[in-house]
Formats: sequence, structure tokens, C-alpha cells
Amino acid sequence: MKKANLKKADGCVLLQNLQVAESFSEKLKGLLGRAGLGRDEGLVLPDCSSIHTFFMRFALDIVFVSKDWRVTEVVHGVSPGNAVRAKAPEGRHTLELGEGRAHELAIAVGDQLVIEYEKPAP
Repeated sequence: MKKANLKKADGCVLLQNLQVAESFSEKLKGLLGRAGLGRDEGLVLPDCSSIHTFFMRFALDIVFVSKDWRVTEVVHGVSPGNAVRAKAPEGRHTLELGEGRAHELAIAVGDQLVIEYEKPAP
């Protein structure tokens, strides 16, 4: 998985340990097997507008964003054993955060998010 930072359009850093699942197998595994997410961690599932928390050990906040990374929907506290899909037709990518983090980070519908990929070491 690629690593990145998550920011708001104004440059405010939200997360410094964002993982981006790019391959089918990375998206399929997602956060399975993890005991939780740290406060500075999250997972992005590009081109994925529905998720499930089957076999998960912890609850998530789910943020759906459009193709240009504008927040279209925030679903708080999705407990293990559930499935969620974007209600807004423009919801294209999914951001998974630990339960309560979307509120703590003040992520709201309409926010413009920016993913800044880490540069590889020379």
C-alpha cells in the first residue's frame, strides 16, 4: 500500500499515516486482522463506494468522497458486521477512520480533501 498524508484544502493536516489500498487484494483485505486504528491512521479505498465491516474487531467512521475528493457523506460509528454504501451518486472513494475521528477532525460534507503521497526515498 502507498502511504500518504490527508489534508484539507486549506493545508490543515488531518492524518499523517494514511494508507492507500490500490490493488484488488489490498482493497479486499482492508483493515481485516487489525485490532484498531491509531489516531493518526486511516485507509483510503479508491474507486470503492461501498464497504463492509464483517469480521472486523472495531467500529469505523466512513467518509465517502467524490472523484475530486470532496466529502459527499460521513457515516459515524459503523460497528462490526455491517455494510455501508454511498447514498450520494457522486460518492466514489472511501476513507476509513477509527470511530469518532471524523467528528474530532471536523470532517463534514462539502469539505475538500487532499491526499499528498509520500515521496520515495532517493
